[in-house]
Amino acid sequence: MMALEDAWRCVHCGLCLTACPMREAWPPYGEVGTPRGKVSMVQGYLMGVFGRDPNLEEEFWYRCSLCERCHQFCPLHLRISGMVLGMRQRLLEDGRVPQVARRALMSLHRYGNPWHQPPESRGEWARGLPLKVSGDGNGAEVLLYVGCFGSYDPRGQKMARALAEVLLASGVEFSILGPEELCCGREAYSLGEKGLLEWLRERNLEIFSRYRVRKVVTLSPHCYDAFRNLYPPFAEVEHYSVVLAKLMREGRLPLKGSQGEKVVYHDPCHLGRRNAIYDEPRQVLRAMGFKLLELPHSRQMAFCCESGGGKMWLPSPGVPMGPKKILQEAETLGADAVVTSCPFCVAALEAASGSLEILDLAELVKRVWDQR
Repeated sequence: MMALEDAWRCVHCGLCLTACPMREAWPPYGEVGTPRGKVSMVQGYLMGVFGRDPNLEEEFWYRCSLCERCHQFCPLHLRISGMVLGMRQRLLEDGRVPQVARRALMSLHRYGNPWHQPPESRGEWARGLPLKVSGDGNGAEVLLYVGCFGSYDPRGQKMARALAEVLLASGVEFSILGPEELCCGREAYSLGEKGLLEWLRERNLEIFSRYRVRKVVTLSPHCYDAFRNLYPPFAEVEHYSVVLAKLMREGRLPLKGSQGEKVVYHDPCHLGRRNAIYDEPRQVLRAMGFKLLELPHSRQMAFCCESGGGKMWLPSPGVPMGPKKILQEAETLGADAVVTSCPFCVAALEAASGSLEILDLAELVKRVWDQR
C-alpha cells in the first residue's frame, strides 16, 4: 500500500478529475470530493488540520470504490486508492466506521462471510450437482473457490452453478470446500481492516495446505486479486475466464459457431485495471461466434460499476453513474446484451438495466453449451 506521505508528490494537475466514476456525486461538495481533493485532505490530515473533520469520513468511506481509474490518468502514477485505504485504516483505528460496514466486518470475523450467514449453508448453491467436496475426503488438486457472493447471494449462486456445470462438462477434475470455505478477505482489506485480512489469510492458507490445493480457480475477480496480490505465493491462481479460454483452445469446450447476437464485454476493475486480464474473456466470446462490440470506454479506461472497494457495504452518496454509463454506451452501439465476468458487476448492471440483458460470461457459455 502506498504511504500517506506520498500525497506530497501530487502536483495538483487535475487530470484525475475527469477519471473518477463518482464525479456526479461531488456536487455540492465540489473539489473536496474529487481524487485531487482527497489527496489535499490527506495532506491536511498529515499536517493535523483535518484530524476530526467529519469530511474525512464522508469522503474516504463513501466516495471511492478503489477502482483505480484515476491512476490511469495520473502523470506521476500516484495510487490514490492506496491513500484512501490508508485513511480508512486510520479512521477504523479511531472507531470512525459506518455502522453497516462495522456489521459486515463483525460478520466476517464471526461467520467467515459479510452477510451473517451460517457456514453450514455455504455450499447450498451446489445442491444437486455431482461435485467433490474436499472435506468429504474426495477432493481434487484443483479448487473451485466460489467466494461469498457466489455462495450466498441468489444471483451469484446462478453464476456459480453455471461455472461448475461448464467445468464438469469439459471434464475438469475439481472440488469445492463447501462449508469450510472462508472469505478471501479482499473486502475486509478494502474497508481498512488489515488485521482481519491477515486472520482470514492465515486460516485460508491452512485449509489450502491441508487439502493439498495446487490450483485455485475463482469465480470473482475480487477473490482472484486477493489471492494474487494480498497472499504469499501458495498455488497457481486463475480467474475462471482464463480457464475457459484455455479449455476452448484445447478443444474441450467445442462451442464454435455463429450465434449472431451482438454483445459488449464490460471489464471489471479488479480483473482488468488491477490484473490486466482483458483478452481471454473476449477470446471466449469470439470463439462462440458472438459479434463482439467494444465499448468506447473499455479495458484500462472502463467505467467502474461502483460496487467494489467495500462499496457493497457502504451507502452510496448518490445514484451510481458508472453502470448507467456502461449501459448507455452499450445501447448506443446496438448491443443485445452486456457480458461481464464479475458477480459484483452483474448485480450492479442489473440494478441499473432497462432493456439489455446482463449476463456473466460463465452463464453465456452454459447457455451456448446447452443449445449446441
